[in-house]
Amino acid sequence: MSFRRKFELKKLSQNRNNHIFYFTDSKKTWNLNQDLKNLPKFSNIIIRYYDKSFLEKKLILQKIISSNSISKQSIFIGKDPALSLDLNIRAIHFSDLDFKKNLRSVFLEFHKLKKINFKTSMAIHSIFSLKLLKIIKPDVVFLSPIFSTTTHNFVKTFGFYNFIKFKKVAEYKFGINNILPLGGINLQNLARLNKIKIKGFGAIDFFNNL
Repeated sequence: MSFRRKFELKKLSQNRNNHIFYFTDSKKTWNLNQDLKNLPKFSNIIIRYYDKSFLEKKLILQKIISSNSISKQSIFIGKDPALSLDLNIRAIHFSDLDFKKNLRSVFLEFHKLKKINFKTSMAIHSIFSLKLLKIIKPDVVFLSPIFSTTTHNFVKTFGFYNFIKFKKVAEYKFGINNILPLGGINLQNLARLNKIKIKGFGAIDFFNNL
């Protein structure tokens, strides 16, 4: 199974303009450094240890950086601009849910980071969040969940065809080209997504024991 997963990943990683994102998870990420060593070249990691303190996350990141298992330029930090600035990691990840909780403060923070040349990524969980993309224009957008996931199997999924529709709207209406699927990615649906020439994807479980 690992060989077949690596084969599908290789199709994507051959093009440096594609984006493969490994999302960490406090409950599912058991051996982060080993997982990172097995990632394809030019992969990215999104650090999402939201239940950990500033210091705990900083120590995890310092260990990753010192291990040279992934380049510093390929790390996105979830929802912690202060940590990003502290470690000089110029990439940040947010969710549309963050904007719903505190629209003005997150909006201002997002634009402040873009002005100092931060790379930005954003997870979208609702079709109604399209209006956010028009205003914010992140560098990378994840539509989630595309397929049923092990952690949120009660959440309504977008599905394969709605992903295609959303992707076209975001590209043609707002000029955002990096629309990636996230959630429930497995070997079978990645092979299906590769047939429509996706520019990458985000996942958690897919990268475990690669």
